[in-house]
Amino acid sequence: MQGLAVTLVFNPPSLPAVLTCAAGASLLWELVSLVRRIGRGRSLWGAIGVPAAVLIAAPAIAPIAGLCAAMGTGPWSRRGGAKLAGASAWALLIYALGAVVMLWWGGGAVVALTACAIFWTVRSYRRTTAPITAGAKGMLVAMRVGILLLLALWAIGPALEFQRTRETRGVMLIGVDVSGSMRLRDVSVDPSLAQDDPPERISRIEAVTKAIAQSRPELARTAERTDLEWFA
Repeated sequence: MQGLAVTLVFNPPSLPAVLTCAAGASLLWELVSLVRRIGRGRSLWGAIGVPAAVLIAAPAIAPIAGLCAAMGTGPWSRRGGAKLAGASAWALLIYALGAVVMLWWGGGAVVALTACAIFWTVRSYRRTTAPITAGAKGMLVAMRVGILLLLALWAIGPALEFQRTRETRGVMLIGVDVSGSMRLRDVSVDPSLAQDDPPERISRIEAVTKAIAQSRPELARTAERTDLEWFA
């Protein structure tokens, strides 16, 4: 029986510690920028409390806000609520990228750096010094994002491993002695008989033949997975 197993493996680049530090610094920068955007234009306590609430409750706020925005109802449909909902979603994404960095040593850092680079690329085209049409802006963003994805794909080094397995049957050698000594009649037919009543004796070769006949079920089960080779 043959089998073929295909496995997708990744070969992240060397210096994973450097990449992890860079990814952590990028995510921390985004988190600090997010806090500054949320707290801008608020009072002192608002600039502290609102960002803290968003960062702590982001896993709960993001899905609820997304549902309300899709339905067009609820507090998140208003402009201020929509901003907080977007900030919660982005905080949740930063948490997820941080988890990927910690769980996938080396490769997770590449994923986090690529995500940050894509976000920075999209953000850089919100305002341009020269007037650019929406179509040209979208094409430039798509080209840069495509290049970043190709670089990330090259960095993590995906590869397909093919493993072929083949099952081979074993061989069991069974030898039977047929020399002259096997004709001696010194084997008791029933060893449980008393010593004062001499039991009937048979030859050694007859005893071996009888033992083989009694073991035929076990030999048949063994022959299902192993080739039996008899020799004398």
